[in-house]
Amino acid sequence: MKTLTLMLAALVSGAVLAPAGNPKTNNPAARATNQLGLDLYRLLAGREKNLCLSPYSIQTAFAMTTNGAAGRTLDEMLKVLHYESGLDPVNEAFAALASDFAMRQQRAADRAKRTKQDQPSFELLVANRLFGQEGYPFEKPFLNLLETKYRAPLQLADFKNAFARERETINEWVEKQTRERIEDLLPEGSLNDMTRLVLVNAIYLKAAWVHQFKKSSTAPAAFHVAPDRSVETPTMRNTARFGYAKEDGFTAVTLPYAGNFAMLVLVPDAVDGLAAVEPALRADRLASLAVLPTRKVDLHFPKFKIEAGTVPLKDAFQKLGMKLAFNRKHADFGRMTADKTLPGLYIDNAYHKTFIEVDEKGTEAAAATAVVMAQKTAIPRPENPVVVRVDRPFFYAIMDTTSRTALFMGRVTDPR
Repeated sequence: MKTLTLMLAALVSGAVLAPAGNPKTNNPAARATNQLGLDLYRLLAGREKNLCLSPYSIQTAFAMTTNGAAGRTLDEMLKVLHYESGLDPVNEAFAALASDFAMRQQRAADRAKRTKQDQPSFELLVANRLFGQEGYPFEKPFLNLLETKYRAPLQLADFKNAFARERETINEWVEKQTRERIEDLLPEGSLNDMTRLVLVNAIYLKAAWVHQFKKSSTAPAAFHVAPDRSVETPTMRNTARFGYAKEDGFTAVTLPYAGNFAMLVLVPDAVDGLAAVEPALRADRLASLAVLPTRKVDLHFPKFKIEAGTVPLKDAFQKLGMKLAFNRKHADFGRMTADKTLPGLYIDNAYHKTFIEVDEKGTEAAAATAVVMAQKTAIPRPENPVVVRVDRPFFYAIMDTTSRTALFMGRVTDPR
């Protein structure tokens, strides 16, 4: 059975808050990414478990895949991925995001050079690559579009005779792009001699908090994992101007990073209130919360680290309504292959793996997604700070405050 694999990897380490704008973003890639992320979040969030996923990573992988779909398969994918105006606006939006990220990265690098910093306070790298079987008749328009819009050049591979070696080559490329945070993205058995294409996206973001926490202020404090149970965890403390809003049932705080990124944290009023907050989140709501009015906040925030194993996404996407793409008999990815006499392609499965760590300096996070396809046969006035204790299960999202795109999101039920 011939296979076509699409893979994406991402790494984030932390990220100045952009000026407030229209909370309803007009960027179709941002809107679709946020809503898909929330859809998957609700399906994957176990009531007793921590969670980290990368909506940007997953959406990018499936955006590239969707460009090869046709017919009812395409219609179904457009609906589940929230591409309300079709593929063209989404492709343009992802291209614009990549250009903006590259520009911000260059500005940070230039600033670090001028100020003779050891390293920039903000670093963001996005890389795409196609690993395709030598001699396979890929559709040139499909390849040209991914290279033009997603900056994904084709690198020839020999899956037919050396799929194990090619798996190592791809994994090494991912490790290099993600500063070795994502290792062995493609597990043994994910490729075989019938693999024909692997699409890879890697994103690396490293940024310091604008208001860094002093290590001397970090001390053990209670984190209430349940109304009747708490655990002691290292908790950071800082009094500064953070984005702040008191909403019905929860408090929202944004912690700005360098580079126009921020971590959005939603702390429910009740210790066991996260389950009531999650269902109300929608893409536009997430976008509006990414940029909040600032005020003086005495913030107590736990250090945490989540390193999850690989999560299969096939069942989740099928529950969302993407069924034809995974159907061996009826999937239509005819826009990928020039030779229409060959059996068609279908998505065999999709896999996601993430990592996130939050400390006094900033945030480091990583994610990887693989979609495996098989062939058929101003000066502030003096004020008293409001105290915000993030001492119970909470929702978080790492947001690009310019486009309002969620690169990562998840929940912390136990920071240990």
